[in-house]
Amino acid sequence: MFKNQFALGNVTNGSYDVHNYFLSWPAKGNNYITEEKAPFIDFNNDGLYNPYDGDYPSIKGDQMLFWMFNDSLAPHSNSVGPKMGVEVHASAYAYACPGIADSNAVLNTTTLYHYKILNRSSTDYSNVYLGLWCDTDLGYDTDDFIGCDTTLAAGFAYNSDNDDGNSIGAYGLNPPMQNVVV
Repeated sequence: MFKNQFALGNVTNGSYDVHNYFLSWPAKGNNYITEEKAPFIDFNNDGLYNPYDGDYPSIKGDQMLFWMFNDSLAPHSNSVGPKMGVEVHASAYAYACPGIADSNAVLNTTTLYHYKILNRSSTDYSNVYLGLWCDTDLGYDTDDFIGCDTTLAAGFAYNSDNDDGNSIGAYGLNPPMQNVVV
């Protein structure tokens, strides 16, 4: 809708109220943001985010959440390790495909994640290892199995039977499975 309203001139003439989601998108040029942050479509190619110039958030899927985190704000009291000056831009996104074939219907219950890692320090790093922490409890956690498929570089968790139980947080009949591919 925003793109159509902009094309009609209603954004620039003020007859269309730009939603706060667009106005508060944490992209370069919005308020005090001077570095690359949230992705956006730069309609006028000036490198700065401004919805009144036709710019809008660049999202993946039909719905997306975007967040950032870094290791520089607080002391590393648990690891006692040095701060690396790393910033991570993360997004979680999903699709809603009501007309999709049954063989691909799993896409409608899948969330996808994208991580962009930026070195905001003056140090060049080499031989860096990254890890991904996943809590694979599926409802009632005492009947879960885990496994891996090395050919797909995937780890997965699934229920040991078709009934996850009837405790609080359990899925009951036909519980889901979790698959993680890096």
